[in-house]
Amino acid sequence: MPMKKILSTLMVCILVLMPRAARAFTEQSVVAIPGFYYQSGPLLAVKDGAVPWETFATTKEAQTIARHADRLPDVNLQPQFKAIKKYNGKVIKIYGYMFPLDKGDGQKHFLIGPYAQVCPFHFHIRPSLVVEVNAKTPVPFDYDPVMVQGTLRLARAGTNGSFYFLDDAVPIK
Repeated sequence: MPMKKILSTLMVCILVLMPRAARAFTEQSVVAIPGFYYQSGPLLAVKDGAVPWETFATTKEAQTIARHADRLPDVNLQPQFKAIKKYNGKVIKIYGYMFPLDKGDGQKHFLIGPYAQVCPFHFHIRPSLVVEVNAKTPVPFDYDPVMVQGTLRLARAGTNGSFYFLDDAVPIK
C-alpha cells in the first residue's frame, strides 16, 4: 500500500474517532482510581521509631466533583484524618523515599513517601501517603530512603494540596 494512502486512511480514522475520544473524557476519567495510576504494594517498613506508613494510610479521601459547562470538571480530594490525628503538632520521624522539589543536591523542600520515585514529574502515590517536607537545613538528596524529623502539621479543612506537612525538618542519620 503506498505511503500516501496509508496516511490518508490514518487521518480519516483519527477524524472519525476523535469525537468519540472527546466524549469519553468525562469526570469518570479524571477520578482517582486506586491502583490505576498510583503505586501499590507493600509499604516501606520503617525503622528507628518513625511513624509507620500504615498510620498515614488510615487517612481516607473524600472526593467532590464540581461540574462546569465550559471545561472539564474539578476533582477535589479532602482528607478524612484518622489514626494520624494523634501526631498533629508533635515532633515525629519519617522514613521514606525523597521526591525533590528544589534544584541541587541539598533539598529544603521535598516530598517523602513509602515508594521509590518512578516518574520525574510527580509522585505516583495516593495523597494520604505523601508528606510535604519543609526542612530547616538542606537534606542531601538520595535515591535510598532517608530519615527526617520535624513537626507534623495536618492540612486545614477545605484546603487543596498536601494532606500533611513536616515543618522545621532535619535529617537523621
